[in-house]
Amino acid sequence: MTDTVEQRALAREQLLSTYRMMRAIREFEERVHAEFATGVPADAAGGPAVETAGVGGRRICYAGAGRDGDVVLLVHGYGGDRNSWLFLQEPLAARYRVCALDLPGHGTSAKDVGDGSVGVLAGSVAGAVRHLIDGAGHMPHMERPAEVQAAIEETLARAT
Repeated sequence: MTDTVEQRALAREQLLSTYRMMRAIREFEERVHAEFATGVPADAAGGPAVETAGVGGRRICYAGAGRDGDVVLLVHGYGGDRNSWLFLQEPLAARYRVCALDLPGHGTSAKDVGDGSVGVLAGSVAGAVRHLIDGAGHMPHMERPAEVQAAIEETLARAT
């Protein structure tokens, strides 16, 4: 009879161990699903906040995340929008102020694209940079913001 009692105790202990392991796996799965669904670690502080800049009479929207560090401006390609950067923006926001831009005619920005030229798009990027520097004060730590803005606008002008 002792073998039976010992066998039952062993079986009970194995069952409890299996239950604990299954519970830990389930909790892990829930955390992974929560992080994957949002693109943000569950313990991360806040996600990107959608903000708006008035540029050349158009509403340009961007999602800003992060507070400290250098500023990174993400610009999507043809047919995309700021959500193209969804899975990259959050990890970068741990170290930088990251803004993902919606160009005119894309995402939640104004649908008016003017003549649709690269110049209009480049002007929108330059205007968004101007807004970030001057408007909302997101770059107060940036040294010589006017020089940075001028360099960006000069580069964009050469591209058009």
